[in-house]
Amino acid sequence: METRRGQRQEEDTLHSASIEREAIDAEALGTESLGPEPLTDEERLLILFAYLGPLAFVSLLASSRGFVRWHARQGILFATFVFMTFVLLRLPHTLLFKISPFLGQIFMTVEILIGAGFFLVGALSVIRGLEGTRFRIPFLGNVVDRF
Repeated sequence: METRRGQRQEEDTLHSASIEREAIDAEALGTESLGPEPLTDEERLLILFAYLGPLAFVSLLASSRGFVRWHARQGILFATFVFMTFVLLRLPHTLLFKISPFLGQIFMTVEILIGAGFFLVGALSVIRGLEGTRFRIPFLGNVVDRF
């Protein structure tokens, strides 16, 4: 009987430690849980739209729920940041390509890797949104909260 109580107390301790660890991990990742209220199919679709460039405006205007609107605002800022990054990288790419086609190709490879990174961040944001959490993109997540 005593061993069973000891095992139960040990299991409770491990369970509470696991919950605390998950909360710390979520805080370190910049995620914030939605809570017990599940997302509807329409809201899931709007979260997907939030990270598809100009469709983020549809998501922003169509939803009345703050969680979806937050993702739409982050998606708009993210799309703007991605667009401006590639506009700013276009000039060095053109100059390097005119100086030496080899340097231009190397810089284009760097641009492709940057694009892949942006794709992964966008995909992670969509996945976290569909799970009902907020993934705050570094530097952009804080700006979204100000709007």
